[in-house]
Amino acid sequence: MIKALFMSEQRETSQDALPRPVADYVTAYNLKDIDRMVEQLDGGVSFLHVMSGETTHALKGRDAFAELARSSASMFKSRRQKVVSSSTRDGRTVLHVQFNGVIASDLANGWVAGQEIDVSGVSIFTVAGEKITEIIDVA
Repeated sequence: MIKALFMSEQRETSQDALPRPVADYVTAYNLKDIDRMVEQLDGGVSFLHVMSGETTHALKGRDAFAELARSSASMFKSRRQKVVSSSTRDGRTVLHVQFNGVIASDLANGWVAGQEIDVSGVSIFTVAGEKITEIIDVA
């Protein structure tokens, strides 16, 4: 299913073209404004993060997501997720993103303070009503 979403038609985009909760989430993410990110989420939101084919996080619920988001944000001195292209169909928005971040302090995975990280990936958002009900991040 995820592969089919990657293959959907893409178009260059600005955040103005995104569904409001997704655009607000991305803006808040870049500002490291966790409270505003969480405001965009449904209480039962599902989150899945896949890195190099391995699931690194799978959780359900706004509180669990907020805890992970706060921990993740603190790992970076700065971070930015740039939307390269997007497509939206049937309540699902696929973002092709370029992530850039600077590590805040040495991490157990070998990343060191001041190291710059550049990663391309895909974020898939499911929106129902005015809330995000599912996020799948693949890098």
